[in-house]
Amino acid sequence: MNETTKYEKFDVQVSCSLPSDMKCCQLLDMTSMPDGRLLVLDSANSRMKLLDQNFQVTKYKLVEEGCHSLSSIDSNLVGVLKTDSLYTYGVSGDSMSLEEKVALTGMHYGIISNQNIFILIKLVKIEVYDKHISKIGTIDFSNVFGKGTMTPKYLALNDMNHLLFCEEYSQHLICMDIYSNILWNIEIDLLCSGILGFSKKWIFLAPEGIFDIPAPYNKLTLVLEADVSDKVISCSWNNSRVCICDSLSLRVFHI
Repeated sequence: MNETTKYEKFDVQVSCSLPSDMKCCQLLDMTSMPDGRLLVLDSANSRMKLLDQNFQVTKYKLVEEGCHSLSSIDSNLVGVLKTDSLYTYGVSGDSMSLEEKVALTGMHYGIISNQNIFILIKLVKIEVYDKHISKIGTIDFSNVFGKGTMTPKYLALNDMNHLLFCEEYSQHLICMDIYSNILWNIEIDLLCSGILGFSKKWIFLAPEGIFDIPAPYNKLTLVLEADVSDKVISCSWNNSRVCICDSLSLRVFHI
């Protein structure tokens, strides 16, 4: 381990395929549950798959074809997003059941959550909801940063309801609250592969490795040299582990 590395490296590669899959597994998103289990969205087989703490698939649930994003929005509730609909599923033990289908207005491209609030991502704006699916606000990026500004590719929430975002090739990493107040801004010279928020902390992923963003939030600190790849589709914080998936498999870094 490199002397500059703060945490221990433990890299595991996990297959999320099942013998009963009709097509080659195609991962589009994943989310962590509070108990350390993971849910992954296999779009090719229209399945939401539940992985235990040892990253073994233990259960699956068929979802509507075309669903493309998911996030844990409460301790036992998961939101699964289709472009114009949000499906909520109760997760208890190995049981997964559809709770509600909510019709949405307009096109939606992703969902992120901190289990206090969740955000639905649109082309130039994001919609903020509480965990009871009541809308509490909207952030329009074209209003905050100028006409024509699109919603950034990478977004994350931490437990303070702060939002961190950047574009893939951006030179700036920006944090703001859900009322559009900018809290801090870091200049960066790294290609972004993903961002994670948890507690009061942030993790930045780049092809060169995994970085911490410690207070007072003015620099990135390398914590793990690793070949993260520039083809990350989704990432999640899971009990001191950073989970990263591309379209075919899941990688787990213990930090």
